[in-house]
Amino acid sequence: MDSSTAGSGPSAPIAATERVEILDILRGVAILGILLVNARMFFEPIALHASGGRWWHGWLDQTVGALTVFLAQAKFYALFAFLFGLGFAIQSERAAARGATFAGFFARRLVWLAAIGLAHALLVWFGDILFLYAIIGLLLIPFRGRKPRTLAIWAGILFFLPVAFQALQLGAVELGRIFAADEIERSLLESRESMTVWATDARAAYSTGDLGDLFAIRSREWGLVVGVGLIGVGPQVLGLFLVGLAFGRARFFQNLPAHLPGMRRAAPVLLACGVAGGLVQVVGMLRADPLVPSVLGLLASISQTFLAPAMTAFYVSAICLLVQHEAWHRRLAPLAAVGRLALSNYLMHSVVFSLVSYSYGLGLYGRVRPSVALILALALYAAQIPLSQWWVARYRFGPAEWLWRSLTYGTPQPMRRAQPHAAPG
Repeated sequence: MDSSTAGSGPSAPIAATERVEILDILRGVAILGILLVNARMFFEPIALHASGGRWWHGWLDQTVGALTVFLAQAKFYALFAFLFGLGFAIQSERAAARGATFAGFFARRLVWLAAIGLAHALLVWFGDILFLYAIIGLLLIPFRGRKPRTLAIWAGILFFLPVAFQALQLGAVELGRIFAADEIERSLLESRESMTVWATDARAAYSTGDLGDLFAIRSREWGLVVGVGLIGVGPQVLGLFLVGLAFGRARFFQNLPAHLPGMRRAAPVLLACGVAGGLVQVVGMLRADPLVPSVLGLLASISQTFLAPAMTAFYVSAICLLVQHEAWHRRLAPLAAVGRLALSNYLMHSVVFSLVSYSYGLGLYGRVRPSVALILALALYAAQIPLSQWWVARYRFGPAEWLWRSLTYGTPQPMRRAQPHAAPG
């Protein structure tokens, strides 16, 4: 989740002077977007959403849900995936410049990231993305030396796969309705009833259960997340990794001024595509039944796969253009500290919200409305900005980043920043 190097022997963590500030700012923005999408999921079971159910029907909560889908859903994990691939390119380039081996070290790095993600998912919150990114990230290694055209072709194929899979599902259901309508309806009814029972069990476990109950329900929910993630969004995530790899190898952000005119021209088109895609996503959220493949559901999936990244690209372009102005640079620069501690801040979201939501904390699971969850998320992020600034001024890594690096390198990494020596009197 950062652009630190990976290697062995002469490789070392990236120095502060070698960091590209805009990438840290973008990570900081991505952390906010992911938190806004995840916030309500700390208080509601995944089975509820998988079956299209809702606990809250007021206009304010419905509006918050629609705006979250429109502005954030699928936009910020796409940004993180893009930055992950770009970080891979930076790490690979720096390892080559140092004459260090890379592939084996990068694989070891991802194995430890997967272990951190697994612990996060089973012990804190089921909605972990680290495990998924680590597993998919291993597939980047064979693409390390591929040409940009090859990366673009593979990214296109990978983007198309989830949509093709959903189209096949829709076709199979429609054929089933022709030849075995009763069986199809019975299967859908059983699935809906199963999801309803699952949601009820989750509410009881999270709000009043003991640690064993929490582990059991969390494991079950995580299994669904991994299964759906690998099949539903896994190919797109790898495709975004490859897009990031191509941009990283082109050193796009290291030579950002040369690309600003193109960003200005592209921004209105990207915004138009992103708005159109977001509207289709919202209509799909309101009208499509997640358990029943439909044309509307397929259109929403197409929009999420192909047009949500357009909104992501608009966000990136807008931020890159804004930071060229001194006033906006002052406003956005503090987010770089959040981005430098991306892993720690991401895990902090889960720790804080689990303490608010689950039985071993305040036990508010199922009692916090989406609108209130949004306020809590914004408050937490606002607190993370000065906390992150304070931390990076004193330490080289965040706590989770330090653990990840120490495990990867096989030895504890120096944590504190070297203090400048006073001039001799």
